[in-house]
Amino acid sequence: MVEQGGDYRDIFTTPDTYMTRTLAMVYKVPYMSNSAWAPYTFPADSGRAGVLTQVSFLSLFAHPAQSSPTKRGAALNEIFLCQPVPPPPADVDFSAVNGAGPDRQKTARLRLEQHRTNPSCAACHQIMDPLGLTLEKFDALGQARDTEDGQPIDVSSLYGNVKFEGAAGLGKVMHDNPETSSCVVRNIYATGTGRAPIGGDFTTLQTLTKAFASGGYRVPAFMKAAARGESFFSVPSPAKPKLAQADTTTSAQKDIRQ
Repeated sequence: MVEQGGDYRDIFTTPDTYMTRTLAMVYKVPYMSNSAWAPYTFPADSGRAGVLTQVSFLSLFAHPAQSSPTKRGAALNEIFLCQPVPPPPADVDFSAVNGAGPDRQKTARLRLEQHRTNPSCAACHQIMDPLGLTLEKFDALGQARDTEDGQPIDVSSLYGNVKFEGAAGLGKVMHDNPETSSCVVRNIYATGTGRAPIGGDFTTLQTLTKAFASGGYRVPAFMKAAARGESFFSVPSPAKPKLAQADTTTSAQKDIRQ
């Protein structure tokens, strides 16, 4: 994306990555190089596609002992789509998702369907779960699997009016979603200005997003263009320091106070 000037959106679809011997053990793939880092391309049947199937993302947004479509879906919305997800209500009953016993559903999809019967939960879960469930063929450590508790895993989903399946389908949805590119523009802009966008910044962001698209979604070129904008050369005046007030307390008053 940086050194080769590639399309930013391809980070969601590419099977290409770099591997160390240690990482190869985690991904359970062969490592044939003598170099510290070596290029590696995941085969088409691996189920992996882009940054969302890196073990770093999959394991970070999971529970210690089990995957979490909700945490992964929330992270995806907030990090890559700039769509904040509200925290759960304080009185949520998580027993349908985290409970044990004979009534526990075998797969995360079935458990979350039970959970969404609560109207106070359904609105947010409709945003998070359809995306997170497509990554369920990766466990809490980010390692590939085909079943959960002996049951086949369904990774089909619907986002908007688009039906897709699995991580590869999710990557294509993210690649084609205009919110993906506008979000990275917003994040780069906020980092460069040192603050969250306010007021007239949103007009500037619309202009920058169009320029990002017309430039082929090339991040280095976009950053150079953004850095030449007026927003990076205008800063608010620093606040005037407050003058310290003299202590007019008399010695007698100080003695009484002590």
